[in-house]
Amino acid sequence: MKIRNWMLGAVTILLMSVSSFALQPGQAKVNLSVKGMKCGGCEAKIKSILSETKGVVSTEKVSASEGSAVVIIDTKVTSDKAVASALADKSGYDVKISTEAKTVKGNAKAACCSGAAKSSCTAK
Repeated sequence: MKIRNWMLGAVTILLMSVSSFALQPGQAKVNLSVKGMKCGGCEAKIKSILSETKGVVSTEKVSASEGSAVVIIDTKVTSDKAVASALADKSGYDVKISTEAKTVKGNAKAACCSGAAKSSCTAK
């Protein structure tokens, strides 16, 4: 009986964790191509900017090696284009919604990482 209760609890926890990854009504997954990231410091910079962007519910993945970011947005608050523009403006990287051909150009003053993180950049 104890094993059955344990298994029931484990299955319940598993189902709860899987359902948390499902999109909720009014949400959309946005795949972004981010040109210029080179290291973990760059990834941290992008994650920070995305977490502060209005309408971004969560950041699923940011990868410097793949040059990509995946976010979940609240479509009632923002759009994929607005998130891409905000990320390009604040980070300086060129950002493209992966399903589009047009790239949103970042500002020219951005470079790999910034501040303290720059000293830890592995792309030197």
